[in-house]
Amino acid sequence: MISLLIKPKEAVDLEAGEYLGAVIDNVLPSGHIEVLVEELDVDADYLMRTNTDWHEAEGEVFSSYTKEIVKIASCKWLGHTIQNQEEVVHDIESYINR
Repeated sequence: MISLLIKPKEAVDLEAGEYLGAVIDNVLPSGHIEVLVEELDVDADYLMRTNTDWHEAEGEVFSSYTKEIVKIASCKWLGHTIQNQEEVVHDIESYINR
């Protein structure tokens, strides 16, 4: 599960502890809430780039790979725009590539 930072479109019943079926993890003074959802419940359209870094140690050459976000076109959950988009995209990538 991943944590999304969203601005609710409607009143939130804090006593219920849920918002649209997701567990409320935190409520911020700004009116935003953090909810916990499954990684694949997020509708994200983004572009990643994989960089290859070459290294040498003790005469052996090897490579390592790093991924970086090039562009996030959209990142939503049930129509709510996610405020912590970069963190969410990295979490989605980690989930997909586990």
